[in-house]
This record gives sequence, C-alpha cells and structure tokens, in this order.
Amino acid sequence: MGVEVAGKQFVTVDLESIARRGCGGQVTSFGAIPEGPRVGVVGSRDPMPEQLAATRDIVAGLVQAGAIVVSGGARGIDEQAHRHTVELGGRTAVVLPAGLLGVDKRQAVLCRFVRTGGGIVMSREKPLSGHMNGSYRRRNAVLVRLIDALVVVCADLRSGTLMTANMARQQQIPVFVVPWRGTDFPSAGSNELLRLGCRLVSDRTGARTLVADLGHNATIDGAAQGWQRYATPKPRGRLPLVVPQGGDSRLVSAIDQALATTLDTGLSLEELVSCTGGTRSELAALLLRLCMDGQLQRASFGRYRRA
Repeated sequence: MGVEVAGKQFVTVDLESIARRGCGGQVTSFGAIPEGPRVGVVGSRDPMPEQLAATRDIVAGLVQAGAIVVSGGARGIDEQAHRHTVELGGRTAVVLPAGLLGVDKRQAVLCRFVRTGGGIVMSREKPLSGHMNGSYRRRNAVLVRLIDALVVVCADLRSGTLMTANMARQQQIPVFVVPWRGTDFPSAGSNELLRLGCRLVSDRTGARTLVADLGHNATIDGAAQGWQRYATPKPRGRLPLVVPQGGDSRLVSAIDQALATTLDTGLSLEELVSCTGGTRSELAALLLRLCMDGQLQRASFGRYRRA
C-alpha cells in the first residue's frame, strides 16, 4: 500500500508477507524486497582494515551467487556490505533502526546511495521517528526474520552484532562466522560463536558455497577447519530450570532455552523479551524469583545467566 509522508512516497508492507519466519507488524520501505536467497552481513562499527577487506571479499561471493545482501545500515561492516554490493551491481536491503525520514546525515547519504543503485531501504519505525530506546533491538529482530543465513564478520562480546547472532540462532538460522586470530581485532564474540559450533566462512568461495548450501543443516565444526581452540564444546549437563511456585512454566522453559543457546555472558532483559515473547514486567518478576532461588545470577551490565 502506498503512503505519502512529508512529500515522500513509501510502500507499507505486512512483515508476514516478506519474512522468512513469522513476524507481525508492518514496515515502510522505498521499493519491495526482491525474491531470492537473502544473507545478512553484520559486524563491528569500528572494524580493522583487514575486516573491511574480508567484508568486501565475502560480499563479492554473495553477489556472484545471486544473493540479496541484508544489513542494518550502521557504520563499519554494515555500510561496507551495502556499498560494495551496490558497486558490484548486486541487490541489497537496508533495515534501519530509525524511520525512513528520521535517519542521521551519514545514514541518509548511505540510503540515497543504495536507492540510486537499485537497493531497498526499510524500517519498522514510523517514518519521522529517530533513533529511540529499543529501536535497535526491533531492527535486529526484523533483519533476522528476513534472512536465510547470517554472516558475522566480527563481533565483540557486548554488541548489537552478537545480539543479532543470538536471535538468528534462536530462530534456527545458519550463522557463519569469519575467524580472527590475535588480540588486535574486535572479534571476541566471533570466536565465542565459533566455539559454540557456528559455521566458518572466510572468503568469496566460501560465500558462494554458503548460498548454494542454504537449506542444508550440516554444521561445520571449527576444529575441522584447523581452529581447534574453537571446537564445538561438549554439551553441559545442566538440569532444566525449576518453575517457582505460581510461576509461568511456559515462560521459564523459554528462558531456559534462550540461555542454553547463548554465550556465557548471558542475556539482558531486553534480549530475553525478544527471545521469549514475555513482557518486561512479567519477565523481570520471574527473573528476580529465579535469582532468589539460586538458579540464575545477575551478572555485570544486568545480564542474566545460569548460576
């Protein structure tokens, strides 16, 4: 459905009609997302030059394989992925954390470049709204539901990139990670994802194979690629969380599953809201009771993890 705001023409689309997985609500966009395999490419806002080069190489493989490159329009890896896709004549979609007319100057320049190159720009936020509390999490949730696979070029332990990867894993979306050695690269989160058994991708050949293999569930163990320190760990024999008296068993089970598939750094209340579907108030009350029972602990930065 066409909508006009401040003299600009948008298309309003039900997310259910374009998402790969169930997702309510609507998005406004410049243009319609095309059919074809969709691969998300995400990473740090402050990458090293080598990581930007890796992004270009992987994007080249995705474009050659006919994939639509989806990212969040942030500076760093996201912007490099969008720009290089357009430069190669490929198809890209920008999922914004602000409204289409509420972006900052840098994002406005990027969006204009993408649209001029035939790409798509979309947002779940109201057209005139700016960056707000919670809008980045909503952007990440939309991005994850649009894609068939996710490539993490680089991620710190506390980052939106890692949040997106966790959301993808919750949705059983294949997550591919670029491995980095040494302490000079912002990649601690990437290496943890590899340790958990996420798949490896390092160049355009791997990216082409990724697209060709979409729909196959074979997991590549990091050790098999010579990254022994990132091999998939043996499952930890943890007992399920016990439902507190009067607690919601469904919600406790959802919390248990979310924490079982994430990193040892735990999940924030906002991430748990996204993963479980519970409200902030009911989750906060339930998490407090689980902590008082000694089943969970509230770690640094307000993140919850198994005790």
